[in-house]
Amino acid sequence: MFIKEIIENKEIRVAIPLTATSGKVRIKRRSILNEYGIPVATCQTELTQNCYIEWQIGYDVVTAEKDKLALTRLKEFKFTGANGKEKALYELSEYVYYLIKFNFIPKSSLSDLKKFLMEMLYLCFPITELKTEPILLGRKAKSKEEAVLLLICVQI
Repeated sequence: MFIKEIIENKEIRVAIPLTATSGKVRIKRRSILNEYGIPVATCQTELTQNCYIEWQIGYDVVTAEKDKLALTRLKEFKFTGANGKEKALYELSEYVYYLIKFNFIPKSSLSDLKKFLMEMLYLCFPITELKTEPILLGRKAKSKEEAVLLLICVQI
C-alpha cells in the first residue's frame, strides 16, 4: 500500500501486506470470476488461482496519523481536507503524482480522472500479479509477509 521503491522513473514498487487481519488490503477467494469473494485466512489456507487482492485504496492521509504519514514519500504536499483536517498525498494521489512527474499521464488529464473517482475506490487484481519469493500459488503466507505489486510505467 505504500511505495517501497521507485526505479529509474519507470517502475513503482508497492508493498502489499498479506497477513494483516485489519486494514485496507484483503485476500479473498471466489469460485467464479464475476462473484464477490470471501476473505481468506492467508496463514492457514493455501492460496490458489481463485484468490485475489481487494484493496480499498485511499487518496490522502491525515498528517496527525504519524504511522500512516511515515508511509508516504510526499509528506511535504499538505492541504486542508473537506473535514478541516490537515492532510498529505497518500496511495492513489501519490501514484498519480509520480505518473505525472514521469510524463506517463498528462497533467491536463487530471480533471477527466477526477470525474471517474468515487469516495471509496476498490482495486482488485489476481494474486499472481504480486511478486514474492517463493511464489504465492500453492502455499500459505508467512506471518507478517509482504508482497510487491509492480506498477510499470509505459508511455502511451
